[in-house]
Amino acid sequence: MHFDVMEFDRDLDVDGLRVCVLGQPHPGGSVSLRLADAVCYVTDATPNDRTSVFAERVECLIHEAWSLSTTERGSNYGNLSDAIRVACDADIHQLIPIHFGPNVSEEDIQTLDGRYVGFTKITAPIEGSPIRVFPRA
Repeated sequence: MHFDVMEFDRDLDVDGLRVCVLGQPHPGGSVSLRLADAVCYVTDATPNDRTSVFAERVECLIHEAWSLSTTERGSNYGNLSDAIRVACDADIHQLIPIHFGPNVSEEDIQTLDGRYVGFTKITAPIEGSPIRVFPRA
């Protein structure tokens, strides 16, 4: 199956904020958003190398992790290992995994909080709580 994603790729200026949009392969279409060099938001995307390049050196990557398994993926989704690979490849120091599948419990998610993979710190999302982005030193 082929999805045409190029029509979404563009950079925008939103009231002085650089917003970059990257089309992602997903049924019905999907985009990733990069807000300047602060945050990159990636969801509904199968693993691909374009995402690592797009997210390179942002302060925080918010990335889908449908499964915590290193091998299990939904047919159109990535897993935690995919999110970690993007973060490490893109030299990102904070990863917030999101968009978990139904087989991932709140307890599973909370066990990720504060873990490091290389220089990347994983911050577990807590529903209803603000997310703090840690600037690069």
